[in-house]
Amino acid sequence: MGEESQIKEKFWKLTSMRVHSYSHPGLQNRDKSGNKTLLITSNQGKKYILTYRYNLAYAELEAEVLKRLAKRNDALPKLINRSGNWLVQEYISGQRLSVALANKNNKKKCESICNAISSLISIQENAQEIGLEKLVKPICTSQEWREGKIGALKGIAEVSGLSPPRVRRDKIFKVLKIKPLSFIKWDARLGNGILRDNKSTCWFDWEHCGRRAGIDDLVWFLSDEWLNLTKDEEQLIINKFIYRFNRKEISVPSEAYLRVFGTIHMCGRLSKILELWQGRSSWIDREKCLTHDLMGVTAQESSRLALKAARWANDDNLTRPLVPWLNNLSTWINEQQK
Repeated sequence: MGEESQIKEKFWKLTSMRVHSYSHPGLQNRDKSGNKTLLITSNQGKKYILTYRYNLAYAELEAEVLKRLAKRNDALPKLINRSGNWLVQEYISGQRLSVALANKNNKKKCESICNAISSLISIQENAQEIGLEKLVKPICTSQEWREGKIGALKGIAEVSGLSPPRVRRDKIFKVLKIKPLSFIKWDARLGNGILRDNKSTCWFDWEHCGRRAGIDDLVWFLSDEWLNLTKDEEQLIINKFIYRFNRKEISVPSEAYLRVFGTIHMCGRLSKILELWQGRSSWIDREKCLTHDLMGVTAQESSRLALKAARWANDDNLTRPLVPWLNNLSTWINEQQK
């Protein structure tokens, strides 16, 4: 069965509506695992999101979360129906946060950022009210996961030729060890949020959610390569939200955890970006990345991300040895567009 026939059949079975047209918002076949996301226009003129999750457990998890939380919080799309690996969700009109924030002035940008973070906190609070954290599994809590995060430094070095300085891996591992008590989105990056016309944020792609430390959603959001803030703007936002999360989940002061995990997380993003750049032998057009929600494989975004990681690294003794290396990495990245 061809793709078009399969899509039409699945949509009919899930909605009893026929497909008038469809498109791939994130590019066709972008996910090697087989995941698909389609924007469907029905024969009745209404729009829906049809997704295929290659992992059945992910499809089940996403459907259950949407079913339980979207009733209480409009910061998630409503589930229309699910069958096996396929889901139909409510279509949310608006712009991805990554696109919307790139086009806003600073005052409106900070307002939208605060609204988006507030919506993530609201989701966590609603999840706690219904005990959702008891129904999802702890995620990314193993020693192997922590070692993999530190391993990103080696990945960057292999592509750039810039050997990273030695860091206290054992102490960083201790900081990254958390008590998973909260339901979180986990991949709370800008591309997974839609800024509606009424200025509220809706979050989608819930297949990777689970139980971890609530502050991790703030880490993901602020360390996104598409979020470009000054140091002062960033600190105002951190001060506003950092104490809204459960301190019992982490073993160090909240901002120390944010800075250490954020620095290591940004290094992970940089490692993946540079790996993709190396595989292509070129950067990707910036507008194409924004339009199709691709990782920021651009000199501009990766250079900025290295500088942001350096800024964050400088705020904690454990990561401070990385500062000159990350600054040199930013310079090296800029040289690769010449």
